[in-house]
Amino acid sequence: MKALHFFSAVLVLFFLSSCGETKNKPDSSVPSKKEPGELLVETHCQRCHKLPSPGLLDKKTWEKHVLIRMSAFLGIFNDGVQYYDTLPAKWIEPGEGGERILAAGIYPEKPLISRAEWEKIRDFILSKAPSALTVNRTTSTISTDLKLFRAEAFLSHNKYAPNVTAVKIDSASGAIYAGFYKQEIVVIDSKGKPKNVFPYAEAPVQIITSPERIVIVNIGNIKGVDNLKGTLLVASDFASLKAGKTSLKWEKLQRGLNGLGESNNWEKNANAT
Repeated sequence: MKALHFFSAVLVLFFLSSCGETKNKPDSSVPSKKEPGELLVETHCQRCHKLPSPGLLDKKTWEKHVLIRMSAFLGIFNDGVQYYDTLPAKWIEPGEGGERILAAGIYPEKPLISRAEWEKIRDFILSKAPSALTVNRTTSTISTDLKLFRAEAFLSHNKYAPNVTAVKIDSASGAIYAGFYKQEIVVIDSKGKPKNVFPYAEAPVQIITSPERIVIVNIGNIKGVDNLKGTLLVASDFASLKAGKTSLKWEKLQRGLNGLGESNNWEKNANAT
């Protein structure tokens, strides 16, 4: 008898649970109230990133820039004026960088969606994007008064363009290393006087100093390119670096080198080669 009561209780719980699941489960037969373009946005615009809101950018920026780039990742090549059957050669940088992009399949050879579907995505975003972004005027005023500091110019602004790509403060000597894009790496002593220059006309992004060595990490170009212009230079001191006497020199490196000098990975790899 007890077994029968137990079985009956389990059966009742099963039916209650099933009813609850049926009640909470969305009815697929009910048509969605969302626009077709919105559904396509939710489906395809999360392939590479979190779903964006059309209100994040103004209509012109979406239309003239972002949507053109977005469509290319879906295999739809449209510059806002016309469609192309294949990826236009002018959209790929020349040389090995462009070849790597093509080999990696960043842009699909065949469209992932139809042009009609893409136009629904485009039209939905443009219909929801504001003509202009609103600016929050209630922000606090930032004070520029540095009561505890005094500004002092180290270098003549007539010689160097304001394109500093790397700064290193050597706590041991008090010297400051400043890398200028396509100009020089300048060493400034603890008194603020330039004392040494390395004519390194590239794009240094990291300068590592120690009593044993100096490391220069360069990405080659500050623009978003993929050509292999990066280098890693290691020398015993700044004088050896200037003289071209490096203990390690890696060339034809791709971007993403910032932080390489701080790790020991380059030393491990160098010892293995």
